[in-house]
Amino acid sequence: MEREKDYALVEGYLSHLAKDRGFSENTIQAYRCDLQKLYDFANETQTYDVSEMRSAFFAQLEERLLQSKASDSAVARFVSSVRGFFRYLYEEREVRIDYGKELENPRRRKSAVKVQPKQHTILSLKEISLLLDAPDKDTWQGARDAALMELMYAGGIRAGEIILLRYHDLDLQLNMVTVRTPSVKGEDREPRLVPFGDRARRALMHYIGMSRDIFTTPYAFVFVAESGHTLTRQSVWKIIRKHAAAAGIGKEISPQTLRRSLISHLMENGADEKSLQQILGASSPATARRYRREDSSMRRAYNKMQKLR
Repeated sequence: MEREKDYALVEGYLSHLAKDRGFSENTIQAYRCDLQKLYDFANETQTYDVSEMRSAFFAQLEERLLQSKASDSAVARFVSSVRGFFRYLYEEREVRIDYGKELENPRRRKSAVKVQPKQHTILSLKEISLLLDAPDKDTWQGARDAALMELMYAGGIRAGEIILLRYHDLDLQLNMVTVRTPSVKGEDREPRLVPFGDRARRALMHYIGMSRDIFTTPYAFVFVAESGHTLTRQSVWKIIRKHAAAAGIGKEISPQTLRRSLISHLMENGADEKSLQQILGASSPATARRYRREDSSMRRAYNKMQKLR
């Protein structure tokens, strides 16, 4: 089953489109067909893993699309599907380089019409402050939403990770949180230890103080609905959009926007790529423990950014 892992990645991507992006079932099926065509071509060219789908592969694919009898709209949708899939793989650290962005619609290029790549939304520090200040912290739900968004931004934590967070994962003395990435088809990923600032700590302490009846065991989930059930990725999406609207932020944002904004702000304030990889990637516990001992460039940049907010 050489394709078993690749098919699991496809299903993960389609699940992301359905749950996080709200795509309809018909759209999901169209994406599924496009990605099946991608793998049909990969089989023809004896390309047996997504990591082998590089520049030369996509150049061959463009040539096939140029010769295809499919309609222009079908080719355009296929290109969009493949680019979106590889962008997802890159963001999920399944591939080291997003070669999919090299794929262009050859028919548009032939007619000298360039396809403009989609620009990801990045919030400014001022917009981040407006968003994080939007919840009414005097209510239990507002305190929860504030703590959730503060921690997601502070640690670059994904929606699928924040809903798995348990009380024993928080270290409120050292301002550290253990983050676990959801497994794919039973393949577990190593947890990473991530620092957060005093602002996130205060929000967490306030929320915990209002939720004593929830945290009766160390294994209790941190962020839950008022019913006591764990949040879903879709509910996290709705929380962020709700408060963005209340803050007057007109941009289309998602949970991933907080992560991308953190990366942008850290880089603007001097963090190097290796430090970013350690905090946002799957660092080992031994690597993560170094954050307790070392004043890394990431930590300095992080502290500077916190003061700006």
